[in-house]
Amino acid sequence: MASHRRGPRRTGGGRDRTTFGELYDRYAKPAYSLARRIRVDPDLAEDVVHEPFPALWRNPAAYDHSRGGFVPA
Repeated sequence: MASHRRGPRRTGGGRDRTTFGELYDRYAKPAYSLARRIRVDPDLAEDVVHEPFPALWRNPAAYDHSRGGFVPA
């Protein structure tokens, strides 16, 4: 399994779809649960969760590991 602590990695100049898919599959549901507790409105909670994933896909270099890594859920 890929290391999730460092975020998605690039392979051959492109994005690693497998790693990104694993990140999404692993963290979208727990992130939604947390957002749902903070944002009572389910639509707002969904927006909060779904915005970072495409941003991370478009620009994985913007991921700042010093601000916190992905930890196993």
